[in-house]
Amino acid sequence: MGSWTISSLLVSWYVYDFAGVTRWVWMRTQLHKVPRKWVNIDAGLDESTSALKMLFPDSEGAVIDIYDPAEMTEPSIARARIMCPATEPFVTGTFDKLPLPSGDRDEVFLLFAAHEVRTPERRTQLLSETSRVLKHGGQVVLVEHLRDWPNFLTFGPGFLHFHSKRSWRRNIQEAGLQVERESTVTPFVHCFFLRKADGWS
Repeated sequence: MGSWTISSLLVSWYVYDFAGVTRWVWMRTQLHKVPRKWVNIDAGLDESTSALKMLFPDSEGAVIDIYDPAEMTEPSIARARIMCPATEPFVTGTFDKLPLPSGDRDEVFLLFAAHEVRTPERRTQLLSETSRVLKHGGQVVLVEHLRDWPNFLTFGPGFLHFHSKRSWRRNIQEAGLQVERESTVTPFVHCFFLRKADGWS
């Protein structure tokens, strides 16, 4: 247990501080175009909107908080919300109802947030909502740790809090989205770039 705690702290430092994953500068080179209208969906802790605004200063952004204490039962989220209250304006939504019109955004960001929706069916509903608010030709950016060997060796049993690539791909397909491409940012962070599946409105 002690070794996993140490490795978890070291990898967290490497991913979030040294490699700068959550400074999100690398995102600019990953997107096929600069978004004009985007939404950032968080699950109780927003650590990315300020960076996205700096990356895309001439765009229109919005933030939706889908935190639900009945659904997202990890005590760490509740503690983090108290210790790090939101600094950007946001509106409240739910995993199955995002308060945006259909086809409203050309970029939807889900950055270390979607795994907090714990059941596969509800994750599919969340991704279905991102598809609904996405313009044709737009993109959903899903960034997550995976339930895989690198994260197991780092987080030990804590890696069970994440979901497997197979599980994410199933959710994505069921939601009417398809994977345009994938990439990794460090061995511990995986990015899915998604678009509406052919034949889905």
